[in-house]
Amino acid sequence: MGQGFKTKEEMMRESPCFEVTSQREIDDMMAWYPRTPTEAKQMGMMSYFTGVRCKRGHLTLRRAAAAACRGCDREKAKAHYHKHREKLREKALEWYNRARKNNPEYRERARLYARDYRQKNPDYMKNHIRMNRARYTAHEAERRATIKRGTLSHLPDELFLPFYEESERLTAETGIEHHVDHYYPLKGKTVCGLHVPWNLQIITADENMAKNNRMPEEFYGLQKNNC
Repeated sequence: MGQGFKTKEEMMRESPCFEVTSQREIDDMMAWYPRTPTEAKQMGMMSYFTGVRCKRGHLTLRRAAAAACRGCDREKAKAHYHKHREKLREKALEWYNRARKNNPEYRERARLYARDYRQKNPDYMKNHIRMNRARYTAHEAERRATIKRGTLSHLPDELFLPFYEESERLTAETGIEHHVDHYYPLKGKTVCGLHVPWNLQIITADENMAKNNRMPEEFYGLQKNNC
């Protein structure tokens, strides 16, 4: 199998809700897991497998703590999510925004996690773009429109080119990816910057992703002013 793909046996071991579909899989599960909740607790395991379908027809692992079918748990969780979808999404978004705004450690931890994941999975972005091409196309079209609205019409392209050339040079010489960033973001919360040379800066990709759409006073502090 290619990198990043797992066999069905590996997925069955890792996913407690995986549905067993063949006699071979039943035999494997019987060999891997205890058959009663008591045995599971004695072995320090959270799940067990009986080889018998539950009353709703699921042939999956069962929770040792409550002798509950994992397949039934999954259906209940899905039903609860669909019933309260909007409320759950609002609460999750509220928590996420509060964590990002009020907890610098959380933002830094999330940034480092994303960076490490990209480094360990170099094909991730390529595959993600391929699987979500329409979304990326729409995002890029919106970004081009935003840049166009923020660009003064009388400025020639030659004024912008040195920034991008220098960014590529630094990337090649240092081995660290650099980006051309808008010091004041094009779509800031309180003010929108312009796509003009005096609003551009060259920074590392990590710094750019950490800065994201925040104002420079918020990200760098009031003591730094490049404009």
